[in-house]
Amino acid sequence: NWSIINSNSIADTLEFKDESASAIRMVIGSTGRVGIGSDASTPAGKLHVASGNSGGTPDGGAETLYVENAGEAGVTIHASTSTNAMLAFGDSGGAMLGRVLYANSDDSLSLWANNSRYLHITSSGNVGIGTSSPGAPLHVVKDSDEADGSTGAIRAGNASDVSSYVTIGYDDTTDVGFIQSIDESVAYKTLCLNALGG
Repeated sequence: NWSIINSNSIADTLEFKDESASAIRMVIGSTGRVGIGSDASTPAGKLHVASGNSGGTPDGGAETLYVENAGEAGVTIHASTSTNAMLAFGDSGGAMLGRVLYANSDDSLSLWANNSRYLHITSSGNVGIGTSSPGAPLHVVKDSDEADGSTGAIRAGNASDVSSYVTIGYDDTTDVGFIQSIDESVAYKTLCLNALGG
């Protein structure tokens, strides 16, 4: 048996009560927020789904959907074995500019930004940046110019001096692979490759 009643304890709140279990299953608050679960009696988001009380509160910029539990909490997206399951991000200029996409057809995961795929993880765990067919545990693809080391595909630097770094790349025009030490204020710097570790 169910009843829909005005809350006796929370002003201007509509409660959907399971009379058989004497439990409030869903509420609609005075501001239109919806809470599902007994721990969402005062919804903390536009839609608040609670399986338990986590003790936390959502950030004001990420409260449209709020899912919580006293233990583990999660959201599951299922699709058929030949299609994609995804989270999409967009705005008035594009409905799906960014996405986190899982392709069930080949069990790969990819991250998209500005409607382009930038990171791809295959079912075997290979990670591709700039490629959807990584041929190694980490495979980075980027057009590079060995005469301008700053265009390298991989860069390792120092947090206190972002203009100094080591860069790795491949120049398809000159057919040259390169490892360069760069200081943008003085161009190239000494590069030390030490096989002995001393």
